[in-house]
This record gives sequence, C-alpha cells and structure tokens, in this order.
Amino acid sequence: MTQRVYGTPGASLLTAKDMDPRLRDLGIEGEQRSAATLEAWVNSHGGYLFHSVKFPGKDFDADHAILIGDLLILIDDKMWHGGNQYSFITADHGANVQRNGETFAGGKIHSAWQTKSWEREFRGLKVVELLNIASRSSVHIFTPKNGLGNLFVTQTSQLEEALTTVHHRFSPRSSDPDKVNRTYLSKLSMLATWARGATPAVAPTEKTVESKKTLEALQGHKV
Repeated sequence: MTQRVYGTPGASLLTAKDMDPRLRDLGIEGEQRSAATLEAWVNSHGGYLFHSVKFPGKDFDADHAILIGDLLILIDDKMWHGGNQYSFITADHGANVQRNGETFAGGKIHSAWQTKSWEREFRGLKVVELLNIASRSSVHIFTPKNGLGNLFVTQTSQLEEALTTVHHRFSPRSSDPDKVNRTYLSKLSMLATWARGATPAVAPTEKTVESKKTLEALQGHKV
C-alpha cells in the first residue's frame, strides 16, 4: 500500500517559543480538525500529504502540504473566531484581513513571501497557498473578484471542495497525481514533524482526541 501521509498534525506547535498554552491548544485542535479532511482527500484523489513541515534554520513552514503531480499546495490553518465576517484585501505581501470591518491581530497574511520561499526550495513546482479558517463554527468569507494571486481562502467545512478546485485549476486532469519528483517527496517526508511514538503506519487522525489530551500525547516531541 502506498504511504500517502507523513507527520503528525499540530506537532510543530510544541516548538513555538513563548506561546500561550491556550493558543497552542487551539492551534493543535484546528490542525487536527482539518487533517481528517486532508487525509481523506489525498486517499481519494492521489498525491502525498505532509503535516507540520518545518525547515531547520529557516523562518517559514507549513501546517500541511500536499504534493500532487507538479503542484505543491500549502495549507495554513487559522483558528479565528467563528460566526464572523472575514474580508480579504489584496496587498503586496499577500493580503490584509478585516474581521467585521476591523483590523485584528494576525490579519496580515504574508502569502507572497511564503510561496516564493517554497518555490526556491522546490524549483519546477507550482506553489499555491490555501488559507483555511479552522474555527469551531462557520464564518463568512469575502475575497476580491479578481482573486488573491496564489492565495486561496476557505474554511474546514468547505476544505475538500477548495482543494479540488485548486488542483483542477493548476493541474491537467489527465496528469497522474502520483507522478511526482521523488527527490522532493523524500525531502518533504523528512521535513514533516512526527510526535514521539507516532509512526507512518499510524494515521494521526485515527487518534482524534480532545486537544488537551493531544498536547499530553505530544509531550517530549523533538524535531
């Protein structure tokens, strides 16, 4: 059987310095919530999924990444408050986001720099970023009619549909989703972060638990 999933969702948050434990808890919860959908998608459509991808010594990473054909999709989970309206405005760095018409902490999205950094590491791949609002309740999303360049926006309840849309937009439907650069596949599999005790034979989302228990299970993790 082909291994399609590498790493543990939320594992890299344990290395974040001076992070509020409550926010870390919520972050892991959000990444686990989207992980189930992401894993189901690659099992259905092909490609390879990497959780908690970190580059040693570099200041860019990804909550999740999907390598499918010549396309690399970066998924950035945001545990923003549900029930609100989020408006995305195009900016040189990617996008500025307003919540209910007001700016808020974390509303500056550096997707332009992020995708360029990944393209330098994985030359020849088309790199796009999918920002996923992983809140506990649904949100209202507004984006410019002409789009946000290589940045796409969704929420967990619509994540599967958004992935399919992005994949079809940038990959020929006739292409083999599993025909990927094997060097890049190996590199991404090494960069995916595993929690101590997890192995490739155990899908992380089979251990769906409350976020508090998840934190305890991830204790002792090392990159």
